[in-house]
Amino acid sequence: MIGVFDSGYGGLTVLAALHARLQRQRFLYLGDNAHAPYGPRTGAEIQALTQAGVEVLFRAGARVVISPATPRPRRPSDRCSRPGCRPTIPIAGSSASLPR
Repeated sequence: MIGVFDSGYGGLTVLAALHARLQRQRFLYLGDNAHAPYGPRTGAEIQALTQAGVEVLFRAGARVVISPATPRPRRPSDRCSRPGCRPTIPIAGSSASLPR
């Protein structure tokens, strides 16, 4: 299962694109509307909220998590410094382009 985490509803566009191209995959979407908007928050707040949301998706069975609206582009390895950490794929911007 692929998890998709966003701070609100914007990631639904990415989820739709993923689903259209990966029709046999299962997806789980989590939009953190309770804490939106993320824009005025500090980097530390955004990181903590994102980490909490991503962990929810992993606990629910996601093997990888895609985060369409990452505030600052980061390499997946930046979030995987502790043992047992799982990959999170940041996509800068509000939409994603997948190769055909």
